Amino acid sequence: MIEKEIRHTFDAIHPDVIVSFRYETSNYMLHFAHVKAPVITMFHMSPDFILPDAPTGELKAIAESARAQVLLKRDIPVVERFCPGARVVWIPNAVPQYEEKADLGKEKKTYTIINAARLNKPQKRQHLLVEAFAKVAGDYPNWRVELWGGGNDSGASYAEELREQIRKNHLESQVFLKGESTHIIDEYTKADIFCFPSAYEGFPLAMTEAMSAGLPVVGFKSCTAVADLIDSGKNGILTDDGADALARGLTFLMDSKEKREEIGEQAKASMKDYAPEKIWNMWEQLLNEVVSDE
Repeated sequence: MIEKEIRHTFDAIHPDVIVSFRYETSNYMLHFAHVKAPVITMFHMSPDFILPDAPTGELKAIAESARAQVLLKRDIPVVERFCPGARVVWIPNAVPQYEEKADLGKEKKTYTIINAARLNKPQKRQHLLVEAFAKVAGDYPNWRVELWGGGNDSGASYAEELREQIRKNHLESQVFLKGESTHIIDEYTKADIFCFPSAYEGFPLAMTEAMSAGLPVVGFKSCTAVADLIDSGKNGILTDDGADALARGLTFLMDSKEKREEIGEQAKASMKDYAPEKIWNMWEQLLNEVVSDE
C-alpha cells in the first residue's frame, strides 16, 4: 500500500531530485515504488553502526542511489565497502555560528560542567559523567554538573537511575538534572566545560554547538564522530573510555582557567568550517550535479 502512495505522490509533483532522510526509505522508493527521480540517500548515524546488520535490499538501494551522503569523511570507505558501486559524498551538518560566547575568563563563585543530550544510557551515557565527577567532586566544591535533556519512557527511567546515582554519591548539591531547554545557547554561555561521554554519534550537534559557543569539550576517543571533530589538546580533550579517564580529562581543564580559555577559543574557531552557508553551498552543488547527471 505504501508503495502505491509513494508512487502516486511523486507522479503528482514530479520532483527533480528526492533526498531520502533515511536509507530504509530509499529501499522503498527505488525497489518497490519504482520512482523515476534520482534519489540521494542521507546517513544521520555512523555507517559502521548501521550497515553491518542492514538487509540486503537496503544495501542495494544505497548502492543504486544517485548519491549516498555521509557526515564524516571517514564514513566514505565504510559505505563503499558495504555497498559496492555506491557514489558517496561527504557533507557534514551545519553548525550555528553564535555571536554569544562563554565567558571563560570570568572569576566565578561556581563553575559548571554541562552536558546536553537526550537521556539515554546505551548511547549518551550521562551516568559516566556523574561517576567521573563523583571521583573528584570533594576536591572541587565550587564546581557543579548540569545535565540538560529529556527523553521518552526509557529516558524517564534512566533519569531516576541518575537521581539514585547522585544520591548514593551525595552529590545533590553539585549535580543537577535540568530537563529540556528551548534556548540551550543561554546555558552554554554560562558554562565552563562541555562533557560528552557518548558511545557513538553520527555528527554530534550538541557538542559542535557548544564548541561554537566557545566551550572546551571533553569526550571519548573511542567515539569516532567525536574523535574526528576534536584535535585533542587543541580544540578539545579526548580521553580513553571510562569514568577514571574522563575524570582526568575534566580535572585537566578544571585546574586551569587559561587552558579552558585557550581550548575554548580554538573550539569556536574550528566550527567555522561548518558554517551554514558553507554547508548549504555544498548541498546546492550536489543537487545541481545530480540533476545534470540526468
